[in-house]
Amino acid sequence: MINENVEKRILHVCLTALLFLVCETYILPTIVSTEFVKSTIVHEHKVKRARFNRFEVVTNNRSFEVYEDLYREIQPNDTIYIKLSLITKSLMKIVVFKDGERLELKNGYITTFKGAVFVPLLLITITISLLFFSKFPWKPGRRNLIIIISLMTILQLYFYYINSRHY
Repeated sequence: MINENVEKRILHVCLTALLFLVCETYILPTIVSTEFVKSTIVHEHKVKRARFNRFEVVTNNRSFEVYEDLYREIQPNDTIYIKLSLITKSLMKIVVFKDGERLELKNGYITTFKGAVFVPLLLITITISLLFFSKFPWKPGRRNLIIIISLMTILQLYFYYINSRHY
């Protein structure tokens, strides 16, 4: 049986890890990298009855996946400005100048819908769990909740890490 102090410590580690992701995304300054687009690639995938596309942009320094709206805005031979996070060098935003207009499109995990929904929900769940930790009467249920929270935190860190790697 896991000790209550160990359970609280696990929740604190999960909370700290997620707060680090949020702070790195919104509070710490970003690094701006100027890059030249070599090519844009569409990867088509088929799974039984469904088809979906992955959109990739290849620059002089790296290659990364983008969303369809950003893919439509970027053409080969364009100059783009990539905003990277300070510590993990994770992709945050891509700035494109089209027809004298500045388009700043979000491409980072935390700044897009997936991370913007799941990370705050997980932060709220962890905070509520810590506030009402002693109120959980059934210890196996509390342990299972901590295991689920830990796995979800690891999953969020994994998705954030995938976004920070460069091909």
